[in-house]
Amino acid sequence: MFLAPFLLLFAATGDFQYAPKQGTEVTRTYNSVMELELVDSSVEVLVDGESRDGPQPELEISVRQETRVEVLDTFEKVEDGQILVLTRAYKILGHEEHVEASVDGQERNPKDSEDESDLEGRTVRFTFDEDSESWQSAWADDEEGDEELLSDLRATSGFAFLLPAGDDCDVGDEWELSDEEGVEALVRLLYPLGELSLFSDGEDPEEERESAALFQDNLEVEEFLVALKSMQDGQAVINIKVEGSTAFERTPELPEEMQAMGMEVTEGFDLELLLEGELVWDLALHHMVSLEYSAEVELVNTSVQSGSGGGHEMEITHSQVFEGEIGYEVTLR
Repeated sequence: MFLAPFLLLFAATGDFQYAPKQGTEVTRTYNSVMELELVDSSVEVLVDGESRDGPQPELEISVRQETRVEVLDTFEKVEDGQILVLTRAYKILGHEEHVEASVDGQERNPKDSEDESDLEGRTVRFTFDEDSESWQSAWADDEEGDEELLSDLRATSGFAFLLPAGDDCDVGDEWELSDEEGVEALVRLLYPLGELSLFSDGEDPEEERESAALFQDNLEVEEFLVALKSMQDGQAVINIKVEGSTAFERTPELPEEMQAMGMEVTEGFDLELLLEGELVWDLALHHMVSLEYSAEVELVNTSVQSGSGGGHEMEITHSQVFEGEIGYEVTLR
């Protein structure tokens, strides 16, 4: 659901607007690759509040995640430049993760994982309610479905929030989004279609959704700059630069035997990114042509495990620092 204050982000007029003609069908493909390398790690052990640190293991970890999403959008009803009814067919939803790891020179590579979503192969209809100024979603095919899958989907994916708010913008002009607008815009860059419920066997959907919500709810933007780079051959090229971060903690539910031992685990997640990209916009057809960005990433994962045994209180803190890059591309056909 979109709240009224942010509708202004999608309501530019003239050439700079997101208003495909009624009946238009657009296939969008979203490809992303994230590669991370472990650059630092540590383990701290406290027994009854006193340090009992021993030799640190030599860890090497590299992570590669690839995501491919393809959707078919049909703009069923458009009036006065406002999209009122949009149907989206989720053609392809896939995510793969490959990890290479070693401990003190010994390989400990986990099995590659593949995530799937129950949205794949389904069609959703989004209807704009002008009274509440919000989007309502419902299954558009004849089959029944899990209503929870619909709750965090986003209706539009045109990236119109990156457009200037009018036609009096000249090549070379720059503008900056406010803190509130910048956070909302960054969420839409990172999750343009919303929560797609891509999970693998063994994952707890409720915990994964909670983590995704915590990631978004704690996003902060230090800077969100946008600039009109060029206008020629009926297309506008817009540059973007974003400095953002998110940090949160979560307490996963432990197996009953660990709970019986009085064990607790707290996981910390701290990410910083520097994102730079380019949006190409069709000024006549009033929708995007492509979007590309890359983001330098630093990720700190912390796990604190505490419990008691043998009459002693123990606390073990694992900290890992990763650095890497995200490459993202959206294309139309």
